[in-house]
Amino acid sequence: MSTTTVTHPIASGIRGAETVIGFGRKWRSVNATQKLFLERYLEPCSDDFFRIREIETVASSNHGEINKFLKKKGFTVRLEQLKRKEFGVASVLDLLVEWLAPGTKVPITLAGAEKKYPGVRLKKGVDFYRSVNHDAPFALIETQSGDTVGMTAYDGDTADFALVEKAEAIAGRKQSMNDFDALYFPMVDLNQEIDISWLKGMSAVSASGEDVMISQARQQTKFRMSESGARTQSAAAVGIRMLPAHASKPNLVINKPFLVWVTRPGLYKPLFVGHVTPEDWKAPKGLEVP
Repeated sequence: MSTTTVTHPIASGIRGAETVIGFGRKWRSVNATQKLFLERYLEPCSDDFFRIREIETVASSNHGEINKFLKKKGFTVRLEQLKRKEFGVASVLDLLVEWLAPGTKVPITLAGAEKKYPGVRLKKGVDFYRSVNHDAPFALIETQSGDTVGMTAYDGDTADFALVEKAEAIAGRKQSMNDFDALYFPMVDLNQEIDISWLKGMSAVSASGEDVMISQARQQTKFRMSESGARTQSAAAVGIRMLPAHASKPNLVINKPFLVWVTRPGLYKPLFVGHVTPEDWKAPKGLEVP
């Protein structure tokens, strides 16, 4: 099954929540995936959101407004009814890149099988490389917008953020090669909902001192690629619950045999130490000296 990792709409949604709870919040993780997301994606990429013109974000306490925005942008993913002291945020990335020149439509035969799929032969703007961090050769494709599209055969780890880390590792240690004339690749029409439930429970303290927690997390990603270019569309929607600023503290209930002691400043030893068991749990007649 295809797997996609599109972190910018998620991160942009979290930053969008800060328009409500206050900017510069310190988010707290409750699992390893959240910790990784905060350390490697949300905080380091904070400045990216202002440079990505293809991202649009809205926040509202009305889930209908959030879902209307998602529908208008062509997504079917939805937030559930927002409860009292909850609000929602939705962030959409819509990125279109076009090849320097259109490719040619060709059939692609699946390796080890006879089934054919619609594909593309692309030559202009394509460079080929090898990487010390990957066995298969890979291609980097120039686009009219100046963005670069990378492509290589891969059948490894896809969990959490492994795909992002693998792509960065491949491109970070590359060596140019002249072994290929053109790039052949399948056309793609992908539309899937992504499980980002790992985001639920991440919390912060608002500027007004209220605890806030992510209560809903949804993502849908579309990716299409043809002889003319590629289009990435991804929407992330989160529900944020406002919690009491100071939750009531639990009680200390001593309902087992217990230790009790009395000390006085200046004395080396306690004046009294006792271990009291249930047979002496009685209401005294008074505390006066008999």
